[in-house]
Amino acid sequence: MEQLVNSRTALGRITGTPVTTFCYPYGRCNSGLAWCAEQAGYRIAVTTRRGRAHARDDKLLLPRVSVDGRKGLLKFLFKAATRYCDLGFHGRRLQTTISGS
Repeated sequence: MEQLVNSRTALGRITGTPVTTFCYPYGRCNSGLAWCAEQAGYRIAVTTRRGRAHARDDKLLLPRVSVDGRKGLLKFLFKAATRYCDLGFHGRRLQTTISGS
């Protein structure tokens, strides 16, 4: 917990802005670490679990939409504005099958 507090304090000092968000190292987290993040003063934290955040989500265990410069703005907007990420197509192409008679 000391590392969470110290890094938050140092970043706040460097930026001159209160630091209230946290990204778990490698996305590894659990409810215990989320509790520590909250105690250290973070109000929001993200995991590497893919998807869009919803109002009902735990604010300290939020999923995220991946941002990759190789994919472009249109792909990001598609993932952020639709249920694409919620449906679990991460990294896989959506395929359709047309059956003929």
